[in-house]
Amino acid sequence: MYVVQEDGTAAKDPVAGDYNFDKNMLTFKPRHQLQPGTTYRAFFRLASELGSHEVTFPKPTHVSTTDVEQLYPSAQLLPENLLKFYIHFSAPMSRGEAFKRIKLIDQDGKQVKLPFLEIDEELWDKQQRRLTVLFDPGRIKTGVTPNQEVGLALDQGRKYSLLVDEAWKDAKDISLKSSFKKEFLVGPADRNPIDPKAWQLDIPKAGTTDALYVRLLEFLDAALLQRF
Repeated sequence: MYVVQEDGTAAKDPVAGDYNFDKNMLTFKPRHQLQPGTTYRAFFRLASELGSHEVTFPKPTHVSTTDVEQLYPSAQLLPENLLKFYIHFSAPMSRGEAFKRIKLIDQDGKQVKLPFLEIDEELWDKQQRRLTVLFDPGRIKTGVTPNQEVGLALDQGRKYSLLVDEAWKDAKDISLKSSFKKEFLVGPADRNPIDPKAWQLDIPKAGTTDALYVRLLEFLDAALLQRF
């Protein structure tokens, strides 16, 4: 058995393996796994005639099943000094492509230049299903050079879209099922410290198994809420 080359001729060297002839059946067992998408040509002799047969092993069909499940903050109105986004995927993702596949677009259709802190060690959770995307802190903190020269990545009163490119591949090297877009409006900066004393408690009646509800009265970090 030989590999069929692009010009239609058989390769010079045969595929290594063993063959067996038993009960009028010729069986060839390759030493190494045959490659999907490759055509092979087997030569054999029947009586005095030389015959050949070609077989192609099809490439496996990869179906895109991974997509963006959720993005936090989930609110439609976000502060102009927003610190981060959390992007949740339905399956583990590949590393090294995050800042090629995530774009921030303003209401005029223009891509915001360098809004995020692009680091080599992408901030994934252990399952590689949640990515933390940080805004450049130098553009958020007042009184520092990037903030004074470039300004915030987000401007109050303007609309933006965060786009996730469907060409981004998951851990199985398969592209996302579809692209993802989150549209939001930017409000005033939030620089007030969290005040737990202002939280409201809906306390269940004694002797019941009803839930205790804590009304935070503001949007808080989704990942930190689940952790702590």
